[in-house]
Amino acid sequence: MSVAAKSANPKHPNAKASTPITLEAVGTRLESLLDRLSERYTRLVELAHAHREALRLADTAALKELTKAEGTILGEIALLDRDRQTLVRDACGTIIVPGKSLALTDIAGHVGEPRRGSLVRKAEDLRGVMRLWLELSAAIKQAATTLAAHMDGLVRQVGKQLSHAGTYSRRGYVEASGAVVSSLDLKS
Repeated sequence: MSVAAKSANPKHPNAKASTPITLEAVGTRLESLLDRLSERYTRLVELAHAHREALRLADTAALKELTKAEGTILGEIALLDRDRQTLVRDACGTIIVPGKSLALTDIAGHVGEPRRGSLVRKAEDLRGVMRLWLELSAAIKQAATTLAAHMDGLVRQVGKQLSHAGTYSRRGYVEASGAVVSSLDLKS
């Protein structure tokens, strides 16, 4: 079913009103995009669980590898977001939603049956996985911040115990500094 572009959506000034796109083509592109995004975010959730466990075990090698893998996936998601923006821009000429910009769920809702239900479900599932990843990511950030503060406190305590002078710095605590090298000449 071909739907000619009615007018450019004011929320998307770059929309091409002269280039019609069929709802079937929109549906095909949307399904592919939703599948690829869901795959990446599901992988991020898996990595977040592993990241939390690596933090619990203080496994720095695992943390390094997990951070690298997360960075790679986030880079892939950034590329997929460009595809999302292009899809939204292309769909704006066909789908007009007054007063708001198009979300993937909005686009899915305009695709004809029998695909509509499946696409709306996939878009909602993606939103749920994204929300879960954000929650896990926030918890990991909090745990990492707490662990870093704990390690900083330990370093200060060790520095205080090893301080030769036992004096406080301008900041109000004994700072760990470079090692003091002392020697005693026993031959003289």
